[in-house]
Amino acid sequence: MNPLTMATEKASDGQADAASFLSLLEPLPDHGVSLDTARCLTARIDHLSQQVDRFDKKVNSIAESVANVVLLVQEIIRKDKPSEPPIHHHHYHQHHHHEATTPNAVVQTPPSIPIPSVASPPIPQLRREDIGRFDPGHADERGTGMVVVPDGNSSAATTATTATTTATTTVVIFTDVDLFVEHIEFFLQDPTTAPSNERQILSWLEALLRGAAAAWWSRELTREDRRALRRAGLGEVLVDLSRRFAADAAVAAVRFDHGKLGLREVAHDEHRVVQFVRAKLRWARDMRLLDERGREWLFVMLQIWFSMDLDIRGILRPPSPRHTLELYLREICEVTPALMSRALQLYP
Repeated sequence: MNPLTMATEKASDGQADAASFLSLLEPLPDHGVSLDTARCLTARIDHLSQQVDRFDKKVNSIAESVANVVLLVQEIIRKDKPSEPPIHHHHYHQHHHHEATTPNAVVQTPPSIPIPSVASPPIPQLRREDIGRFDPGHADERGTGMVVVPDGNSSAATTATTATTTATTTVVIFTDVDLFVEHIEFFLQDPTTAPSNERQILSWLEALLRGAAAAWWSRELTREDRRALRRAGLGEVLVDLSRRFAADAAVAAVRFDHGKLGLREVAHDEHRVVQFVRAKLRWARDMRLLDERGREWLFVMLQIWFSMDLDIRGILRPPSPRHTLELYLREICEVTPALMSRALQLYP
């Protein structure tokens, strides 16, 4: 009997916990994680999770029944409570009636208080630096899908009486088309600013594309194609851009299988874990292992978890069916300070 079968039988009898079962899936040196092993693990964890969910449903049903009983008792108590007699303001109404019928009475009207007009806040102006650039061929050593570089086009020289100062800003270069499209769509979420932002981005389109992306817009597309895309709107432009520069599945598979994360990298950049995970998820989507709805995410995330060093896995728990992809990404962000502290202890 192989170790995986033994671990599965122990887990079903309650003699082994999830940690001991996951330890058997530790990849050997120079060997990748078996996809069949990970799928078996996923199925087993999913079965245990379903049992826990059924228990939770029973507890919720009992809690709901208790709540209904409490509401019924409160309703009975409220009905049995005697109602208070209404308070009649006889003297108050008589006094005001006497004042109204007195011939010499002077009716004073309260002074009107002017209400100041509140001006609506100004709509923030979108800048070209907020959008960044898209260059699929730009160097991206970490595979994060974007890099920050000095923007030579935005250097401004200000000449004063005695000296000349030069201020240089930075610009974000997106190498991943999905990240670039997602970044632009962020500026189109607010309905109050979306129309003006869309027109502004369309007017900057040639300046936002570099390298192969600029060649696609200016050379591969004809004048009629560009004119039709502009009339169709920014959404259609982004759809064609995503279709043209979608990552190759074979290249994504190589990056997904060979990408590793060590704790030393975390010591230099506290955001490295999140960047690593998101890059792996993009490559999994390019390999068609993960669709837009995030199905099969647990199987993919287990592969990503095993590609991290043991020092990282000792702090970051493995994913489970009780998580969703969004919840597990949030958990990664929550343990980032602990990972950073451990990394600085080992690699000061």
